[in-house]
Amino acid sequence: MIHGLVACGGEDGYVECFDLRAKSSIGRINAASAAGDVDE
Repeated sequence: MIHGLVACGGEDGYVECFDLRAKSSIGRINAASAAGDVDE
């Protein structure tokens, strides 16, 4: 079974998750901030 979810990370420290079945973004988090990296 394939779930159809994709997560992409960018240089800005954000990770955005997409549901390919709905063809839309389902969430976006600042991973650099959550990891405690204040320089990002």
